[in-house]
Formats: sequence, structure tokens, C-alpha cells
Amino acid sequence: MRFIFPFAEIEKNSRIVLYGASEMGYDFYRQIVTTGYCTIALWVDRQYEWWQHLDLPVSKPDDILNANYDKIILTAEKQSVAQSMRDDLSALGVDSERILWKSDYLIKGNIARKFDIKTQVLDSQRAIETSPREFVDENNLDIVIRVIYARSVLAGDNDLTHKELYKKLITKQTELVEATDRMLVGYFSEYDTKRGWDQFDMSFRELIDSIRNKGFQKEYFIPLDNKKHLLNGRHRIAAAMALGVSIWTVTYPFSTGAVKYDVEWLKTNDFSGDEIRMVLAALEELKKAS
Repeated sequence: MRFIFPFAEIEKNSRIVLYGASEMGYDFYRQIVTTGYCTIALWVDRQYEWWQHLDLPVSKPDDILNANYDKIILTAEKQSVAQSMRDDLSALGVDSERILWKSDYLIKGNIARKFDIKTQVLDSQRAIETSPREFVDENNLDIVIRVIYARSVLAGDNDLTHKELYKKLITKQTELVEATDRMLVGYFSEYDTKRGWDQFDMSFRELIDSIRNKGFQKEYFIPLDNKKHLLNGRHRIAAAMALGVSIWTVTYPFSTGAVKYDVEWLKTNDFSGDEIRMVLAALEELKKAS
């Protein structure tokens, strides 16, 4: 357990809604159930189908409209995620005064236990060998940027333009904090402690080197939802694409919704015209080469 519920800011015996079933949400849920301090009127998450798949009592955010509650607690570690949750609630007409979020709920000096169902699920399904090219398109330009940088690393040219392009991408996508293992994508990450640019860069370089020397290992498959949307594995796909090797995928029986990293996303996240043209040119090259 890494996060402590904000007991001092929630009145005893009040009714709360937990928004988010990530590691933080799971910690909060356990603490409230254990202590009986207040009542959880509802626990919601955008990816509620995944958490229901794990037998957790998580509902869709729209159910807040019919809930009787005093406060909604946002269980997000990143400010950008919390703001996205606020935007969702605003669209539902929720009063901002009833929303609570703090930037730091960490229990100092504690270590979270790894909660891993990946192998259990893999045992009941068949991994399929496929080409990484299937995931390199106009809606996954972030993968194209990773390929650009992977090729640069493989060539040993240390092109600063490529490195800065990749660094900008990772900063915008992750805020240089890897998803924890209680988040959906974190279940399938081998790097749940990455923090900061140096660790991200080193981990990607090590991944490229590993696939170059050992090939793409089946146990590090690419997880997909039932509509073939990526749950994780964008670095693995890019490294495999740069090296020209196949990947392994496993499809899970739930839907999460696609995240588009298209031209509009690049523009919104301050990529320059020259950078976007570089990415699109690389995409066209990858299409022709495959």
C-alpha cells in the first residue's frame, strides 16, 4: 500500500465517490472498507469493464448522476489526470466544490506490493505472432517517433534532433512517470518504477538491445483489448519495428477505448511543423518498407 486516504479532509460517516480504480483508488477503497470511516456510495472508472473483469465493484462514471454522495475524491497521482477527471465531472454537471484532489497522498517510506495477473490471464489464452506494422499508422504517431529514435540508437549516431523529439513525446505522454502496477497499463509494464528522463531513455535503450540480442520474447507480449486497441507495449512495438522482427499479442475480453496520437495530438502538445513533417515522412517510409 502506497497511498493514504485523506481522512482529515473527509467528514466521518459521510458518503463519498471514488473516481479512479488505479493503485491509489484501490488503496483508498481498502482503507475505507477496513476502517468503516465513511461510506463508499460509488466507485467509478472510465475503464470500469476491466476492473469488473477482476471482480472489483467499479461502475461507469455516468452512474454518478444517480448517486447520493457528499464528496468525490479523485484518485490520480498526476495533475494532468486529475484535471481530465475534473473535466469529465464538469461535463456531467458536478459542482466543483464537491470534488477533492491533492497532489500527494503517498505514504512515505513504503513500498507497493506487485499485483500481477498477467501470467494468470496468459495461461488461458493463446499469444499470436504478428507484425509490428499493424500498429504503425496515423493514429499511433507516438510509435513512429519511438521508431525514429530506436533507429538512431541502433545506428549509433546519437542524433540530437531525434533524441529531443523522443524526449518531448515521453514528457508529454507520461510526465516522465511510469504507470504503476495498479493502473491498467501498468499490469503489462516491465518498468513500473521509471521516474525521470534518464530512466526512460536507459530503459528504452536496454529494451532495444535485448530484442536485438534475444529477439522478441513471447512472455513480454503486447496486450490488446477486444477491439485491438493497445493496452501497453508501444516501446516494444517500436523496437521490434526498428529491428524488423515480429511481435506477440494477446487479446483480452473487454473494451478500453482507443487513444489517438495523431497529428492533432502532436499539434496540441506543441510539436513544431518541422517535427510533424519529420514524423509523417517517417510514417510513409515505414509503410513503403513493410
